[in-house]
Amino acid sequence: AKEEQSMAKEEQSMAKEEQSMAKKVLSSSSCESKQLSLTDLTGSSAVAVKAMTAEERELVLLKRKLRNRESAKRSRARKELSFQQLAASMKVLEAQLHVQNEQIARLTQENAILSRACNQRQ
Repeated sequence: AKEEQSMAKEEQSMAKEEQSMAKKVLSSSSCESKQLSLTDLTGSSAVAVKAMTAEERELVLLKRKLRNRESAKRSRARKELSFQQLAASMKVLEAQLHVQNEQIARLTQENAILSRACNQRQ
């Protein structure tokens, strides 16, 4: 839980830093005149990136970092959910094992009693 909180804080600080960098790039004169935003630069090809200005390339890079961060966040959430489901399954299986071990102990004891009774008759 503490690791999750520290990761969340780190992600928030990195996101704020990248957003401020994006704002700086967007506020530069070349980007202002073209009215660029993060949503304007969807799916840039290698050829298109080469034709871009340094500010535009930086914005594309920032957008990719943001997408990757969101994807990693979703991946961690799926992993956590999977872990919780496995932990719940493990508890159920452990309970079943406990019941079966008790049955084995009871049947072993009953078998020993019946074996002694059978041996005494012979």
